[in-house]
Amino acid sequence: MLASGTLKDRITFLRTETAQNDIGEQTTSWTEVMTCWANVKYQKGWRDMANGEVWLPNTIIVTIRWRSNVDDRMRIRWDGQEYYISAFNRSRDAGSITITATKIQAEDGKEE
Repeated sequence: MLASGTLKDRITFLRTETAQNDIGEQTTSWTEVMTCWANVKYQKGWRDMANGEVWLPNTIIVTIRWRSNVDDRMRIRWDGQEYYISAFNRSRDAGSITITATKIQAEDGKEE
């Protein structure tokens, strides 16, 4: 079970919504579903550990309490950035969900 003192970061989960605009085109948008407390850590790259180089990570590891309304098709907003979920590990026994997420570039919606 996660200790409450370890969850110090506020994150927001986003879900995709598809609709049609005025001229019948299909549009996709991301809307906020929920906000919760999490433990967020940058995932260190091998270059950082091997060479002591300054490495600007774009992947984070997010741990939250177990929830049934969170899935791997969502996105995460944290610290003013959006991340897509690349790995999702739900553990009812541990009472937690561990997520690996990669930052999305704002200009084109693709990963960095």
